[in-house]
Amino acid sequence: MTGDNPHDKLFQKTFSAPENARGMLRSLLPQGLVEAVDWSTLELQDGHFVDEALRGSQSDLLYSVRWDDKQVFLYLLFEHQSSAEPLMPLRMLRYMVRIWERWLAEQTDTPKQIPAIVPIVLSHADGGWRQAVAMHELFDPRVAEAAGKHLPEYRFVLEDLALKSDDDLMARAGTAMAILTTLLLRNVRSADDLKARMAG
Repeated sequence: MTGDNPHDKLFQKTFSAPENARGMLRSLLPQGLVEAVDWSTLELQDGHFVDEALRGSQSDLLYSVRWDDKQVFLYLLFEHQSSAEPLMPLRMLRYMVRIWERWLAEQTDTPKQIPAIVPIVLSHADGGWRQAVAMHELFDPRVAEAAGKHLPEYRFVLEDLALKSDDDLMARAGTAMAILTTLLLRNVRSADDLKARMAG
């Protein structure tokens, strides 16, 4: 899926390695989940789920990890454009459904449960993320209140790099490569600048 965008290449090269992804994921996920899963089972899954037309501005990676005998998916999307996507909760839901559909197609018997997917968005949008992070934010508030639990609802994990300081990122547990990558993704805006820094 990777194209000529250097942000995409850097994201994919770094975080497709479980040893680099592990520290970042542990820092972003709810503590209860971090403590419950077996991080030694963290494994990159094949495939990408982003819309073909958006592959110049988004990159994705899918990991799986075990919670006892259950599989949990961790879906990581990097939004490498200067403005945040207003309908990102809907877009992420579409990608999650694609993951579930592929998983179901791989099963020999019809399961009674499906694996949990924890969606994570990394963004370096100018000025920080100012768009919806939860499905209910996309509905008219009056309709959402009246319909209650009958509307789909979830919230993705947001890593808003624009709001993090260099010290915040450098203090994070993780490999040197993972920390350097997040610093570059946060601080380098133009493709030409990133290419120059990566070459140097």
